[in-house]
Amino acid sequence: MRAAAELWTGYTDTITAGLRDVIVTDGAGTSIPAQDGIAQWVAMTHAVRRRDGQLFIIGNGWSAAMASHMVTDAIALAHLRANALNDPTMLTAAANDLSFEQTFTLQLEHLARPESAHQVVLHYWFDQHLDHPGQGAV
Repeated sequence: MRAAAELWTGYTDTITAGLRDVIVTDGAGTSIPAQDGIAQWVAMTHAVRRRDGQLFIIGNGWSAAMASHMVTDAIALAHLRANALNDPTMLTAAANDLSFEQTFTLQLEHLARPESAHQVVLHYWFDQHLDHPGQGAV
């Protein structure tokens, strides 16, 4: 029993530290306070919904699961048109046939509506092998 309690404490400590140490950036990659980032996120999602825009959330690795979860919440709770660009076959095939750098661009070129300026793309990186861990941009 004690081992399970210690595991639980370690798990909750890790989550607490992750939330406390989160890094939020704006579209230019400049760090901003998390509270400001959340306020911007809420304002953007309201604007997307008002204008019948669409939301694309990008994630790779662990971030792909977060992207899926965020899209589920965007659709179910905020009633947004939203997509997670994390289909495993698309990611691996595009990376293999083209390049990893083009995996998300390819999807956006075919899914985004060029005539609509009411689209938001959020990329959510948490994977340590990427150049900008924890960086999100809108």
